This record gives sequence, C-alpha cells and structure tokens, in this order.
Amino acid sequence: MLRAALLYALAAFGAGFCLGVVRTFWLAPAVGPVVAVAIEGPIMMGLCWFFCRWALSKTGFVGGIGARAALGLCFFLILQAIELALGVAFGTTPAGFFASWLSPLGLLGLSFAVVCALFPLLQCSQAGPPQG
Repeated sequence: MLRAALLYALAAFGAGFCLGVVRTFWLAPAVGPVVAVAIEGPIMMGLCWFFCRWALSKTGFVGGIGARAALGLCFFLILQAIELALGVAFGTTPAGFFASWLSPLGLLGLSFAVVCALFPLLQCSQAGPPQG
C-alpha cells in the first residue's frame, strides 16, 4: 500500500510541479492566482485519476475499502510532506505552510488534493475482484 501511495504522490507532485510553473509564470499574471489554480485543479485531478490507476496497477495493489482509504490518506500525507519540504527549502516556515491552507488560494488547492486522495476509493469498484 505504501509503495502505491508513494508512486501516486510522486507522479502527482511531478505533474503539479510542471503545471505549477506554467500557472505561476504564465497563467496567474493573466487571470490572477485564484483563477489560475481553479483552471489548473481540474487538469491535475484528471491526471491524478490516471496516476492513481497506474500506481494501483503497477504495484498490483488489491485491497478492500479500508486499505484503499488508507492508501488515499497516505497519498495525501506524502504529497503534503513533499510540498512542505519544498516550501521549507525555499524559505517558508512550517507554520506559514499550514497557515497558507486558510487562504482562498490554499483552500482551493487543498480541496483538489483531498479529492485526489479519494480516488483510490472511487476506483475501488472498477478494479474487480482479486485474482489468483
């Protein structure tokens, strides 16, 4: 489960980093930061849907609803830990990182991450019964 969550989080972070560059340097100056995140979020959720399925398939993860919920929680925690580490590396304090969740921009981004954390549960019914 942890391997699937780690693969899922790393893939999501990598795509988010690339899209974040586009959002920050090109999109946000044109439409504002909140609208830019609102545009980026659905794209990231679409990518994360496929990243989740890929991570489940790649690791051969087949688990019940509890295990899939735990995988989603691990994904969320790993993703936030990576983002916190990157923020600290660029001068943000941990308190500042968590305080940013309370801004409209932070709440929007956090809500997209929470939805992506639910994807292992949502894909549960499509995985089929365990084989072998």
